[in-house]
Amino acid sequence: MIEFFINGQPVQAEDHQTVMQAAKANGHFIPYFCWHPQLSVPGNCRICMVEVTNEGQSEGSGWLDIACNMPISPGMRVLTDSAKVRARRKETLQFITLNHPVD
Repeated sequence: MIEFFINGQPVQAEDHQTVMQAAKANGHFIPYFCWHPQLSVPGNCRICMVEVTNEGQSEGSGWLDIACNMPISPGMRVLTDSAKVRARRKETLQFITLNHPVD
C-alpha cells in the first residue's frame, strides 16, 4: 500500500492505482466525462485535472495533470479543488462547449 495525500488528508492506495481510482476508493470526488473503470484511458476531456506537488514542496508550486492517467507515488500531494484547478477546468469546459457541434 502507498500513502499519499488528497486535499491534505492521508489516503492509502494500491501500487497500480491512478489518482482517480484512489480518490474514488477513498471517497474523494474528482469530476470526469470520458473516464470509465472498465475502459482504456483516453484522457480526452481533461476535466479530471488536479494539482500535484511532492512532499516538501509548498502549495501552489505544483503542476496540473489529469487524474485518470496519473499513477500515484509515495508522498504525492494532490489538490482536487485549488484555484489553479478550478481555473483550468473552467477554461477546458468553455473550450469543450464552444467547439461542440450544435446538432
